[in-house]
Amino acid sequence: MIPLLGMACVVWTAYEILRLVERGRRPVLSTRDAPSTPPPARRPRRRRFAAWDDLGRPIDVEDLGSV
Repeated sequence: MIPLLGMACVVWTAYEILRLVERGRRPVLSTRDAPSTPPPARRPRRRRFAAWDDLGRPIDVEDLGSV
């Protein structure tokens, strides 16, 4: 089992090295080749949680911890 695991690691490492070499051969676009308008900025999604006050009425609460 150990030799099989070792061979799997060698194969995986060779695959990753070849993938990185191939990625390094791709041309890099200069800023002149980029589109003239930047993509629209994405606003972070805030999740809403269901919550209740002391009297049992529903209230909305935003998750501000992920901002």
